[in-house]
Formats: sequence, structure tokens, C-alpha cells
Amino acid sequence: QEFLEPMSIEMNSYEREAYDIVLGKIWAASESNYDQDFDLIMKLRRGRMMRLRQCISYTRLLSTAIENYDENLLDGTSLESIVNDYDRLEIPAKLDTLMNLLDRLISEGQKVVIWTNFIETLKLIDRTITNTGPTTRMIYGGTPLEKTTIEDEYTRGQAIREFNDPSSGVDILIANPAACSESISLHKYCSNAIYYDLSYN
Repeated sequence: QEFLEPMSIEMNSYEREAYDIVLGKIWAASESNYDQDFDLIMKLRRGRMMRLRQCISYTRLLSTAIENYDENLLDGTSLESIVNDYDRLEIPAKLDTLMNLLDRLISEGQKVVIWTNFIETLKLIDRTITNTGPTTRMIYGGTPLEKTTIEDEYTRGQAIREFNDPSSGVDILIANPAACSESISLHKYCSNAIYYDLSYN
């Protein structure tokens, strides 16, 4: 196995502005948290770290809820309009880099697994790739384990089987580690894994 060094990518202007605003608000709020109880401080730390991770994955994620964390970082700044209009303003710099990387790998006839921790990021990646032509499959919490209704397009097992089938035309699998263990059998037909987000696991 060959492990490549992480790619360092400069954020685009709006995602950089959003990140700087969130970081500034966190710094300002942290100065007044020193006298809070330990459990609250730990919840704030986890929530704030998650907000920063969201910033560098997909700015729109800042509008989503985080369990046990209700601090509002959007009020009183231009951040709210950036978050609400983000999809019209730009695409994330990492997504642009990802698309260029995929162009090369797919043109070489290779299969690729893309790992991301956030469901909305996963859906954004899928929409963007699908709009350019390649066939993808997604595995996340919303992908059923087994077919329960006629409307179910495919199950997790079907998605993996199609991806592993050299003749299926499915060359890209986008997955969430929480729903799809990295131990699934992909290595026989796929030698490329792209980790779109950093995570703790």
C-alpha cells in the first residue's frame, strides 16, 4: 500500500471568510467560558471543533444542528448570508481539487472510494460528480441495509457489489465511515481511497 501525504489546499474566498468569522467568534466566546462548569466547557469544545471541521468540508454545513451543542455562531455577522447562499457563490476548493483528481484516475480506468464524514458533503460530492457524467454509488445512514420497499434503489450490499463489478460502469463509491466500515471488501478491484475530510477515526 502507498500512503500519500495529505494535500494542502487553499480555501476559496467565501469559505475562508466563513472560517475566519467562526474562528473569531469562538475565540471571543472562549474568553467568557472559563468560569463555566466542566461538562459545559467540554460540550462547547466538541461543538466548536465540529463547526471548524464543517467550515473546511462544506460551508453550508454551518446551518445544520450538532447534538448537545446549541451555540449560535451565525448571528450578527455576514456569515448567515454566506451560509445560506453558499452554493450560488462558489464550490469548495477541496471539491474542485477532488474533481481534477477523479478526472485523472477515471481516465486511467481506475476505481475510487471517497470517504467523507458529513452526509451533506457526501451528497454534494455525488451531485457534482454525477453532473459531469461518471456513475456513482453512495453508502451512508440513509442507504438501506436490505431492500424493504419497491422504491429502494439499491442497498448497501448492492452498491458494493456494483462497485466491485468491473463491468458495471460504477467506478466511484462515496461513503460515510459511520455507515460503511472501511473493512468492507473493496481492495480486489479498487486501489484508490480519497479521504475528503479529516476525522478522529
